[in-house]
Amino acid sequence: MSLLHNNIRALEMVSDLDTKALISVFGTKEPVSGCVTASVWNTDTERRKESLLEKNPAGVVAGLKILTLLSGAQAAVIVTAAEGVESELEAAARQVNLTLSLEKRADLVKFEHRNDLLVTLDEAASYAACLCGEEPGLLIAVDDGELQELPPETLVTDLVPVACKAVLTDHRFYAPAELTGLSLGDLGSRSGVLRVLTEKDCLVDLAKKEISILREKSCGRCTFCREGLFQHSVIAEDLSSGRLKPPALDLARELADAMFVSTSCSLGEDAGNPMASLLRAFPQEVEAHARRRECPAGICTAFITFYIDPAKCLGSHDCVRSCPVHAIDVKPGFTSMIDSFDCIKCGSCLTACTQSAIVRVSGKARIPDRPARLKDSSMEETQVESTPEKREGGSRRKRSFARPAGASAPVKSEAPVAPPSDPVSEAVPTPAPSVAPMPTRPASQPLVTRASGSKRKHSYAKPIKPE
Repeated sequence: MSLLHNNIRALEMVSDLDTKALISVFGTKEPVSGCVTASVWNTDTERRKESLLEKNPAGVVAGLKILTLLSGAQAAVIVTAAEGVESELEAAARQVNLTLSLEKRADLVKFEHRNDLLVTLDEAASYAACLCGEEPGLLIAVDDGELQELPPETLVTDLVPVACKAVLTDHRFYAPAELTGLSLGDLGSRSGVLRVLTEKDCLVDLAKKEISILREKSCGRCTFCREGLFQHSVIAEDLSSGRLKPPALDLARELADAMFVSTSCSLGEDAGNPMASLLRAFPQEVEAHARRRECPAGICTAFITFYIDPAKCLGSHDCVRSCPVHAIDVKPGFTSMIDSFDCIKCGSCLTACTQSAIVRVSGKARIPDRPARLKDSSMEETQVESTPEKREGGSRRKRSFARPAGASAPVKSEAPVAPPSDPVSEAVPTPAPSVAPMPTRPASQPLVTRASGSKRKHSYAKPIKPE
């Protein structure tokens, strides 16, 4: 296995062989009218395998020379965004008389190379290794480690711990039960990078990030890839923020199934993997976010609440000084209170509190609704006076809301002031007003009746507006 070493021997051997000798070793290839184009998979957003252009330029060029002879192509093209690899590749191409050109771009547009033979960089290097009689392996990296060449029959569980929460590769989540007895050859990872996830990782949040990465890399030509990634990004955002409606999950599954067969490049084929694998292999994680409004890993901030434990708070007010939005209420002689309306859940108070009184919870929790009196208020009084952002009196922030359109503030009406009357001597009593007797109707006077069909008009007293 020599994919990660500069295979100069293969470069020397291929210059002395003709097409018949190569056919006896590799068989025939379907003729092409274009070139042999080598790159990494579009879905390989990590692009770790581009390091072959630096570590094994002779092997890559030798493999391209073999493929041009077998397919009848007249030239070879390498699509890469790597820097500083031109001189080595051009020198190797001159040694075997190969017309080679480099396209400086991050992704390969399949439509522009529809008449070419498309291969990956590690596939081209594998042809050079087979020419030397060696058995090429697979390039694998675990997390941020270096690429290593391993036999295809190596089990995945030999590289990742069995007790992990999941494994992420090619934007797809694998449950530990799916990895049992699975070899690297059966896994078929295009990027070769295995990400080991633990209980501290939120799969919903990671799926949202993977979808965002794929959206940035997508060219937008395929409708199902473009629109499917947009819909998946909206569903993932709603799922992580507690706004998801259950029918949206069925839509996500339908879109993923259509994206697998309706796109024209490797990125589009794997674009539905984040959401499809999340819904298939981790329904309990989705259930926690969608039904219980809870993030088991405590990553999704929409389900996180911060509060101050009154039993631990000593009134040092380190949390008050660290809060960037001043969302912690202060009252002399009492424990502090976090205003959940203003809290942005940044966690700065959690790290600033020296008494570990700040509690961070995910989901429903019983939170104190009022401050508790401190046992020793002397320390608290001193700290409150030195707090630059203390609100006066320790009261809560008074919020002002916009007045609805068309509404106007009530206008106080002032009652007219009666003119002063003539002064009356206190010695002279005021006569009592005479009451007129109620008029009586004469017996000879007929009753007044209403016209037929008319209704009495009722009058109600108008309410008195408070001044």
